[in-house]
Amino acid sequence: MWRKKSTLLFEYKGAQSSRTTKGAKSKITFGHDLVTIMKDVRREEEYMCTGGMIELIKMEQGAWLEMYLADKSSSERGLSALMRLCQRFAAR
Repeated sequence: MWRKKSTLLFEYKGAQSSRTTKGAKSKITFGHDLVTIMKDVRREEEYMCTGGMIELIKMEQGAWLEMYLADKSSSERGLSALMRLCQRFAAR
């Protein structure tokens, strides 16, 4: 079936790339600020561990943290999920 329309497919002159955004939205709405702080810490040749990121989030984004942890079934699961979120954020 596609062979009948193959000339139309190969003669397409439109844009070759998609203009839509790809990937899932980040749960960290303040990601740009967090990346800036992480870069500052690395420039000082220090390590930015997950615990440090969580402490920073507690100080700077307390309301977001409370909202994020409110969705979790227990505090242990909430802390575990937050640690994984920070690790994945740092790896990107």
